[in-house]
Amino acid sequence: MFTRILMVSLSLLGITAQAQSPNEARTIYDRMMYAMQSVRTASFTMELKERIFGKYEEGVLQVKLQANPLKVYLKSVKPDAGAEVLYVDGANENRALINPNGFPFFNISLSPDNPLLRKHHHHTILQMGFAHAYSIMKYYEVTEKDRFFSKMKLSVDPKGVYHILEIDNDEFGFINYKVGKGEDLTSISKKFHVNDQMVLELNHGITDFDDVSAGQVITLPNSYAKKIVLYIDKKNMLPVRQTIYDLKGLYSDAEFTNLKVNPTFSNIDFSSENPQYGF
Repeated sequence: MFTRILMVSLSLLGITAQAQSPNEARTIYDRMMYAMQSVRTASFTMELKERIFGKYEEGVLQVKLQANPLKVYLKSVKPDAGAEVLYVDGANENRALINPNGFPFFNISLSPDNPLLRKHHHHTILQMGFAHAYSIMKYYEVTEKDRFFSKMKLSVDPKGVYHILEIDNDEFGFINYKVGKGEDLTSISKKFHVNDQMVLELNHGITDFDDVSAGQVITLPNSYAKKIVLYIDKKNMLPVRQTIYDLKGLYSDAEFTNLKVNPTFSNIDFSSENPQYGF
């Protein structure tokens, strides 16, 4: 009996070790990246918890998305219930059409980077879906190479629903950067693949994303996060929950629910003339 128990225990340990091996983590990562690249259209509910200036903001958005050319329709459930945003690449002078469902009681058009449009959120409507996460991962994969993969490990999901991939960056810290001509916090953050909201909050005295000038020295994080934990759905291999940590703890938690991958949309799904919308 003891021998049988010992053999079973060793077998279980072997399974755990295999699940947490670097090779297995790399395999899961590669499959996830392929799955994210394969998303052409999607509909989902996004549940968000994001720390903004020390306070956690929560939101729930209902989203329809086409990846290329980018088309996004979203309706806010929380906060600003009933507010709608429609963005179609190349239309409306590349501005987002907004139905605020309240004051000022008429539709307005704003740049996707407008601070009013991204209030309470770390990201813009242009970063909706999985493409933004893919671009961040790809950037660090290419620039850090084997060092990037050495930061990965897999954890076992007790419910067996997810592959839990953790990227722990012990080298996370801060650097100085001299602003170049024509740059703002958003363009700088895109160049280094970091979050511009984090950059804004790191630089006390800067009040907005364009409140910088050439020659000014600012502080940047040296990578996107201290730790990223991705909950990868075993059925579709997509990171349906993404938790981000900085030196203070949880920075953001984004979860995709009611996810449908590659549904067929018609033109009316991304039109302000859709009778189901309130524009």
